[in-house]
Amino acid sequence: MRTLAAKFRPRRSPRGAGEGIGLVDLLVKVKVAESKGAARKLIEGGGAYLNNERQTLAQRTVTLEDVKMPGAILLRSGKKSYQLALVR
Repeated sequence: MRTLAAKFRPRRSPRGAGEGIGLVDLLVKVKVAESKGAARKLIEGGGAYLNNERQTLAQRTVTLEDVKMPGAILLRSGKKSYQLALVR
């Protein structure tokens, strides 16, 4: 995990993420997208990835079931922009 945290810029997810947070909101919170509109366009254009799986639904809710790594969710925008959201 330390290697990933060093390679990717880790961001803390909001406290409500345990119950679920909208994918659009999460992308904005961890600064993958600058705004909700940009996050929606990114998702609809096929450029948003959650744990290296392409996301196509802007209405998707991210829950604890999406945590694949111990305490973290990997978000990607395009080919080279990675963010590691640490779940508290």
